[in-house]
Amino acid sequence: MSRIGFHYFPDTYHYRQSDLARWLPELVAMGAGWLTLKADTRRAIPESFISSLKQTGIEPILQFQSSLTNPPVIEDMAQMLISYANWGVKYVQFFDRPNSTSAWSPAGWTQQNLVDRFVDRFLPLANLTLDSKMTPIFPPLEPGGGFWDTTFLQLALQAMKNRHQNDLLNKLVLSAYGWTDRRSLNWGAGGAERWVESRPYLTPAGCQDQRGFRIFDWYLEIASNFLAGEPEIFLFQAGQIGEPGKTLPLDIERTQNDQLCIAHLLCDETVQDPTAPHRLLEPIPDEVKCGCFWLLSAGEDTRESQMAWFSQDGVANKSAQMMKAWLQSGKVSITHLPASHSQDRSHPIARYVLLPVFEWGIADWHLEAIRPYVKKYQPTVGFDPVEAGLAKEVLAIGSDDEIPEEILYHLRLTGSKVDRICESGTSLASILAER
Repeated sequence: MSRIGFHYFPDTYHYRQSDLARWLPELVAMGAGWLTLKADTRRAIPESFISSLKQTGIEPILQFQSSLTNPPVIEDMAQMLISYANWGVKYVQFFDRPNSTSAWSPAGWTQQNLVDRFVDRFLPLANLTLDSKMTPIFPPLEPGGGFWDTTFLQLALQAMKNRHQNDLLNKLVLSAYGWTDRRSLNWGAGGAERWVESRPYLTPAGCQDQRGFRIFDWYLEIASNFLAGEPEIFLFQAGQIGEPGKTLPLDIERTQNDQLCIAHLLCDETVQDPTAPHRLLEPIPDEVKCGCFWLLSAGEDTRESQMAWFSQDGVANKSAQMMKAWLQSGKVSITHLPASHSQDRSHPIARYVLLPVFEWGIADWHLEAIRPYVKKYQPTVGFDPVEAGLAKEVLAIGSDDEIPEEILYHLRLTGSKVDRICESGTSLASILAER
């Protein structure tokens, strides 16, 4: 199943058959496997809309427009959730950014035990979702936030564990906002295990934190201490600079470029870091079930329309055009394979010899020295680290000055087996002849 997803309209008014006829073909053309839908607590999305998505192989994710200051009444939600489950819905989210001031009344925010009060509101709805044979989603937190998000997540999961919510913890799925904050898509990769000096509200110089696209590394690390098995996570608004609609300078071109890079990563492809072309972006782990891009479409007179992939009349922006052209080229399969198969699909080249390029050009003696090796194994020979990331085995010829160790480090992260030979001249030829 494809991990590419989209947020639908930012409202609950586009669930007619005419809307379905207009947008379903576009979703299919862009390889969508997921669609995040705004859901009203007072009336259900039509069954025909849900069933059409399911029949096309698109999994709906319901985000209920619910307030922490006035949460939905359990009795009012029970029958609606049962209906959604009968129609094939699997994933449901209540609330949004409970660690931010905007989610609470001024009085509610300043009271003590904020996390416990959130859990008090979340548990009845999450368990009702579970009883309805669907999977509850822990709501996305504001990266950083008024109450530091990683701390909030840890305390909330601990509170559920203290309340013996074992059934819920066995099924709960995480979510996060995949905002970039204008940083590299590699920012924060590796989580707290790699960035050990990072602390809540304190990110020392030279250190990185969770406030970037790789926020999932940090959340999954925390959740592994509380959730059963391998935790899973949904990424919402993937590639956005920050919260849509907030007063911050829009950088549409950068956002679109980041979104396309993320789409390639979601298809298990090797991708060059746009902010540092000599470096590769780290792969997205299989625990990330999907990345949903903001936003399929929106009304022309709304702020959201500036980031919409399609105008309300169906005119595609640059991202949508490039996404469709890329998928229709046949160069990628949009079906997401299990972890046991992902390496074969993402490494179509068996062997690759990576050669350095000097300021004055390419060394003829490198080409001469590798000739016996090339005759024996017929490897791909080239100078591009991104292309090398498509190979199962990479042989780098050159010293750290000629091919930086950072490049080889990122090649290993993609799953490539990497070896380096630093020798030159006759020594290089002799070593290769013995292989």
